[in-house]
Amino acid sequence: MIPADRKWFARICAAAVLAHTLIGIDPRYPEVTAERRRDLLVVKGELEAQAPKGAPADPFAAKKAKKAEKAAAKAEAKAGKAEAEAEVGLAAGNGHRPE
Repeated sequence: MIPADRKWFARICAAAVLAHTLIGIDPRYPEVTAERRRDLLVVKGELEAQAPKGAPADPFAAKKAKKAEKAAAKAEAKAGKAEAEAEVGLAAGNGHRPE
């Protein structure tokens, strides 16, 4: 039984129970044979083929690629801004060189 009159204590108790149980059962990833891996890849291909028209076959990969694209655009914009600021600084004659 976990007391619920103090949320922080109830959460610690629940976490301790979960941790103790997971340590006790010692979960491990299953070992996958080469044959089973091939079968899973075939099924994955079939499921990706069922994706609605226009939707990415792997939405997680599409989301990850979109996030990487945004980060690259942001870094490029930041570099361009720093370069422009450096040029303005040299033109003003403050003696600083761009990095």
